[in-house]
Amino acid sequence: MHFGLRTIIPLMASIAYLALLIIVSLSKPLNAMRSRFRLYLLAMVIWSIAALFVLQDIGSTVIWFRLMTSGAVASMIALFYFTQAVINKEFNFAPLIYLYGLAAIAVNQFTNLVTPMAEIVGGQLSYTFTDWVAVVAGPSYIVMLLSIFQLVKTSRASRDETQISRYAWLGAAIVIVLIGGSLNFTELGQYPVDIVANIIAAVIITIAIMRHKLLDINVVIRKSALYAIPTVIVGAIYFLLITLSLQVFHAESTEQLFSVSLVVSVIAALLIQPFRDYLQNAVDKFFFRERYNTVQMLQRVSQTASSVIDLDELTHMILQEITDTMHIEKA
Repeated sequence: MHFGLRTIIPLMASIAYLALLIIVSLSKPLNAMRSRFRLYLLAMVIWSIAALFVLQDIGSTVIWFRLMTSGAVASMIALFYFTQAVINKEFNFAPLIYLYGLAAIAVNQFTNLVTPMAEIVGGQLSYTFTDWVAVVAGPSYIVMLLSIFQLVKTSRASRDETQISRYAWLGAAIVIVLIGGSLNFTELGQYPVDIVANIIAAVIITIAIMRHKLLDINVVIRKSALYAIPTVIVGAIYFLLITLSLQVFHAESTEQLFSVSLVVSVIAALLIQPFRDYLQNAVDKFFFRERYNTVQMLQRVSQTASSVIDLDELTHMILQEITDTMHIEKA
């Protein structure tokens, strides 16, 4: 596998959606909304991994390209399925859309009617669509537009700001996926533009889940974000420090490699740990700044109370902590 921009983009999309899929799957209870969202994430994982195989020219390009486009159709149908759970409304014609989706995927994947050719020529992706693509993919875009319309309609009827924010973020993600998929029918389709759109949509959906509790996932995703994001950043910094040190000191023998790596590891452990703590606090503050954190408040109160004797001063301090933490004006 040759690492480059054409590899990193679909790889990042695959990791992003796979992480979301794992988080949602581990969240309990697995209600209807989360169960439907899992199907959408699974389709996006298939889309991204197939794109990675296509761009790396692994195996039969046309088979992987068909799987990529099938994943796109499946994600649109799954997103419509999920949107109904979000707005708490089931459409009578929904079963017909699901049957269409299955038929469209089967025709696209197992026949030459839609994509007769796809190959990598001179490092560039070349493919052809027939007129059948309008029959197979066209209705899925209509379904996406319907999902956006329903989200907008429901948000206008709602007075809950949190609910409106959820609909707005989810609608934005759908629009970006729609635009990215549409570019496949232009000259930009030879580039992973649709996968870039998928990455952006994954970030938007993650923000909707974490900041606006789109799926009411709290504990699992909070711990995952709190530890995964700082760990990835610190790991990348550590890797860069090791690489630069080996180049600066021209370490070639086994003894030199070991000694340089050991010294850099010790120094990095001492210097990076405070930075990692800062990152953890920054992530926690960004995603959960409105969260009532009783543990932190009790720690502050306990530390101050141990040195305060005056009862009035202690009472005022405790009351001030409660009002600040709960974001209320008077108590």
